[in-house]
Amino acid sequence: MNLKEESFILFDFQTSGTNADDCYIIEAGWGLYRAEDRPENTVWYNHQIKLPPGVHLPARIQHLTGLLGEAKEDSLTYAELGAALGTFLECHPTLAILIHYARFKQPFLTRLLEDHGLDTSAVSKRVICTYQLAKNLVPQLKSYSLRAVAGYANYSLGEKKRTKDHLLATAYAWRYLENSIHLAEAYELTQLPEILAEYRPAVDMGSKPNLHTEELRTKRLALPNEAGIYFFVDRSDRVLYVGKARQLKARVNSYFRGKKTKGSRLNEMLTRAVDLRVKICQTELEALLEESDAIKRHNPPYNILLTQASRGVHWLNAKIFGKDNLVWGPLSSLWTWHSLQPFLETSSIPGSRAARLERLMGKKGIADSWLDESLIHWLSKYGLAEPSLLLNFGDKAQHLFTLAPAIWKEVRAERSRSVDEKPSEWESVAEEEEFAGENEDLTAEDLHAILYKTLGHLCYQIHRGRWLLRLLEAEITWEFAADSKAKYRVSSHHGVINIREESGPIEAPPAYSTSRRERSALINLACFDRLSILYSAIKRGLQGGDRIRLCLRPGLVLDENSLRTQII
Repeated sequence: MNLKEESFILFDFQTSGTNADDCYIIEAGWGLYRAEDRPENTVWYNHQIKLPPGVHLPARIQHLTGLLGEAKEDSLTYAELGAALGTFLECHPTLAILIHYARFKQPFLTRLLEDHGLDTSAVSKRVICTYQLAKNLVPQLKSYSLRAVAGYANYSLGEKKRTKDHLLATAYAWRYLENSIHLAEAYELTQLPEILAEYRPAVDMGSKPNLHTEELRTKRLALPNEAGIYFFVDRSDRVLYVGKARQLKARVNSYFRGKKTKGSRLNEMLTRAVDLRVKICQTELEALLEESDAIKRHNPPYNILLTQASRGVHWLNAKIFGKDNLVWGPLSSLWTWHSLQPFLETSSIPGSRAARLERLMGKKGIADSWLDESLIHWLSKYGLAEPSLLLNFGDKAQHLFTLAPAIWKEVRAERSRSVDEKPSEWESVAEEEEFAGENEDLTAEDLHAILYKTLGHLCYQIHRGRWLLRLLEAEITWEFAADSKAKYRVSSHHGVINIREESGPIEAPPAYSTSRRERSALINLACFDRLSILYSAIKRGLQGGDRIRLCLRPGLVLDENSLRTQII
């Protein structure tokens, strides 16, 4: 018999959680597939499933699937799903069933059949787990997730977990695995499902193949130990991942040492990667800037930071720190500001200000009195208390203690709702601490610490935003401590940053825009990330002993000593 001509049932479910006993199927799909057919030409049955009344889809599942839990006109009830699936299985009573990672999805199928009085024992014997099959047939892979196996078979899954996309991926995986059954040697084939026993090859076809080609190995071993960026590419020439390196050879080859020491996401990417490209840069700073731009240009699926998804440039339009009618920013998010709202929506303010926050505020050039003005403004805006009461912090401590559980609940709820308000790579984020015990065990001091950190980080964000606007147009001479023989000229015009090896006196940047409003209009996300990289590099350089002279406009030149007092 020709296995390519055999039809198989493919199943996939998306669910509201991992436990079949108390979670729900939210999307279901199935179809008949033969390995000789193109998966895109197959008829797939795909349905969204209505949730029971009063049941809401968790925010995390909404984010992973893109489903909101709202029923559409063609959605099926759970009973209708059982009837449709039962009819389909009765029409094909002997065909094998392919499910990727059946350990997770088969319990949902079993429960669905049991709830509708259908025979589960006969069906369970027909299930083939393509995850386990891939482990037996292609042991050289570093990951056996559906995304990895399908990617190895030249199919790229979308970012959202949707049933039809997973059915197509399972079909591509099966096309590759079906071929492997004939070509693979006899290793581990005793673990093939009984339903495939007749297709077991009788001869050993040779040694186990390597995951990557000898050509890729030769290429990575020949890389120079210079700064640059590297691209991992899949079979369809899609860029999977962009990274930067101070030393390309050492960094790239570190990915290929060991098998089980990598994270699951990285192993998945390495399973799909078939080629490598690099770009040499003069300095690590240039590599950082090139990496940021390349990530936005290629949108690689395995890069998380510096991507454009769910990110933007934000401005805070509020009376804050004693200033009227001033837009503060640019900020990577309003996450810190939103985190303050639960505190502002109560009738209490935490106790006396921490000395650490006072030192931070003084270091960033923010007067202590500005914080009082800001808090008074917040209280007045929300109608929470008379401004005169704000000065007597001590009387509020006991009241805060009684409100601690409610405030903590609001803080955590705000974080879980703000999926797209995650802090960026370049922020030293002051996360709230994880406290031991339940909410009722929190003390007033715990809440003080959260507020102090959040306010302190907001001070830092605004301080950094002011510098990003300044660096939008700047000229810098830079002597790296690690490379004292060369002097570099770093030019930022409209946030486009160029680096060249050049000596000579520093010059003032062209005055492309002068007003704060004009500068603000030029900053999009790509520009914001480049300026953030430059700002962070200046801070690290000053701490590492680099010699830096920064010219912001004619007559305003700051050397490393002046910069240390103003930037760090």
